[in-house]
Amino acid sequence: TYQRYKDGLLHLDENNEKALDVKNIIIRLIDYTYAPNGIHKQFYNTGSGKGYLISNGRVKDILWAQESENTSPKYTSLDGSPIKLNSGQTWIQWIETYGNITISE
Repeated sequence: TYQRYKDGLLHLDENNEKALDVKNIIIRLIDYTYAPNGIHKQFYNTGSGKGYLISNGRVKDILWAQESENTSPKYTSLDGSPIKLNSGQTWIQWIETYGNITISE
């Protein structure tokens, strides 16, 4: 399983103080602009883009597509075949297209 760190600290369940962990992580690289207030970001979660699937100790390049905010996203391998997730919990994380990503063991 995978654990999440935020700002250098292990992300804990607020109810029991145990580390949160999952079997699959999908990272969607997403474009954004700044909101009119210049502080908040507006992410464009529709359209298509690249991403990563992290599962069973491996990282795989993937593609994502989502027609509208009212439809479910589709995730495929680079060859267009659907990705297969391991049984268990999955996190989907949006990362800025040009953000820095560090994936480590």
